[in-house]
Amino acid sequence: MSEVSGEGKENYGLKLNALYATLGIFKDGKLAYQHGTSDETDKWISDRTEFASWMNYRIQMPTMFYISKEQLDQKYNGNQEFTVLFTRSTCPDCGYLSNNFLKEYTAANPNLSKSYVLDCDVEGIRLVKNDKGQYVGPSNGGTDSYQLAAYEQWSSFKRDYGLAYSEENPAGWSSGFVPTLYHINPEGNGKKTGDVIDGAAVLFNDSIQDGVIQSSYFTAERLKLDCLSYLKEDTSILEENKVLVGKEVKPQGDRTKSLYFHEEQGVYHEPIAKVFLDTFVGN
Repeated sequence: MSEVSGEGKENYGLKLNALYATLGIFKDGKLAYQHGTSDETDKWISDRTEFASWMNYRIQMPTMFYISKEQLDQKYNGNQEFTVLFTRSTCPDCGYLSNNFLKEYTAANPNLSKSYVLDCDVEGIRLVKNDKGQYVGPSNGGTDSYQLAAYEQWSSFKRDYGLAYSEENPAGWSSGFVPTLYHINPEGNGKKTGDVIDGAAVLFNDSIQDGVIQSSYFTAERLKLDCLSYLKEDTSILEENKVLVGKEVKPQGDRTKSLYFHEEQGVYHEPIAKVFLDTFVGN
């Protein structure tokens, strides 16, 4: 908990008093609700049911939960199906998906089944720690041994967890990309690739040239896979919008010089992501 009170410090709209605690709830960076009391007999601080009622009226409980690699492995060793988003905290595609579509979708659908998020920008997945205690990311160029070790570690992870394509793992794409949404129907033996992946979507990783998508996860060939049956069988998206190769993206103004065309890609990717989540975590 960070300090917000005191001389010369910003209180963010909270009414603070040294004699009692104040609880604030923020929404979209602004104070939405607050409560403070100096009365020790107030049920708000002495009665759990009273406090829970006050909170539940003002907040929406999460349905997506961050998970560690070790916790995720336990799920692959179990027998209960689950949905997981592979993401990276430093990935622009991932950030756009989380801060826009996922934020809006989860807010509009408070009764979703539980799903999980694995941030791959951590030690043991994409990062290694060098002899100075610094975290180092992957690179297959140069001679830095730590970058090379991180590259091998990250590549191995993507193969092991089915992000990378192989004949035995058709749900993957090339060497593996994030953000990737997978629905897993585990066999209880730790298997992570192949037919245990019965739903898949790799989002916002299109290659775009001259305003046209040149490569995408969503191709006519891949649409035939079992892991994309949720999309093939869907009737809410036009058939021609289920295959994204050849689709036009039309950046406006200065965005023609941008490295990323998330808003333009979102026209195609967000409806697909909605169908995926409606199918696997919707109620």
